[in-house]
Amino acid sequence: MKIKDIPQENRPRERLKRYGAFALSDADLLAVILQIGSRGENVVDMCNRLISFYGLENLSDLSDEEFQKVYFFIWDDVPGKDSEKFLKYLQNKLEIDWVKNAEISKSEDKKTIVVKSKEKSDKEKSATFKLDKVKKKAILETHDGRNYECIFKKENGKINIYHKIKGMGDAKTQQIKALFGFIKRYNLAKKGKFPVRTAKDVFEYVLQRLPSNDKEHFMVLHLDSKNMIMRDEVVSTGILNASIIHPREVFKSAIKESANAIIIVHNHPSGDPTPSEEDRKITKILFDAGKLLDIKLLDHVIIGNTYYSFKENKEL
Repeated sequence: MKIKDIPQENRPRERLKRYGAFALSDADLLAVILQIGSRGENVVDMCNRLISFYGLENLSDLSDEEFQKVYFFIWDDVPGKDSEKFLKYLQNKLEIDWVKNAEISKSEDKKTIVVKSKEKSDKEKSATFKLDKVKKKAILETHDGRNYECIFKKENGKINIYHKIKGMGDAKTQQIKALFGFIKRYNLAKKGKFPVRTAKDVFEYVLQRLPSNDKEHFMVLHLDSKNMIMRDEVVSTGILNASIIHPREVFKSAIKESANAIIIVHNHPSGDPTPSEEDRKITKILFDAGKLLDIKLLDHVIIGNTYYSFKENKEL
């Protein structure tokens, strides 16, 4: 059903205006922001599908690629260990009910997966899943004429199949990312100046400010005499080493802001916050520079799935 086919008073934007946000579902609210669905699917259904794939709580952490495709199965493992996952997806996500009692086979050239119902009453029901290596697509066709297009990618020597989230192109992806970025900034603005008492405070603050976690970002927090964050600044992005992180760049804005002290922070995209020897080298260089400038380096916090504090581990 198209949005224009829904009575006007029941459309998400009109209900938001009349009753407020509390009256709308998660998908309705996201639909108001994205506004437009895709051919054959309205924006509310698309948002419902996106949220059901990933969970609302995970949307803010998705990469551009993840917003637009979802891991499906390993081609080489069907038939095999991914058969159950494959059939459940067809049944639960594509609503092909007859596959709950079906058999799977693969053609001799390994380019086609065939699914057939075992039930005598449904013996005409079948589906074929064909690889098109030129277009890097996998096309699922059912006996009743339905078609579903997937993406395949060779990774670690195996062909991984991804289900494309229909309607989720780059524009909608950036709209959602901008939404979560705005929410993070709103939450920080509401708190006003952010007090830092422990490395955990730094961890919670920086999680709201990191541009992304797919590459390393080196950030400097400027603190006043009461250890309140006056400002934060990303001074470098990419692989960090002592030749890139120069004290001049780190302390330049701290001097301009008349900061009493600084805390340096960077993330490890791997999720492991354990410091490297290069991290220790950078910390010592900046600690010594801070002494000369009378702007104390209070801590160096590395962000991963948890955090590592040089101060709390008595390395500062």
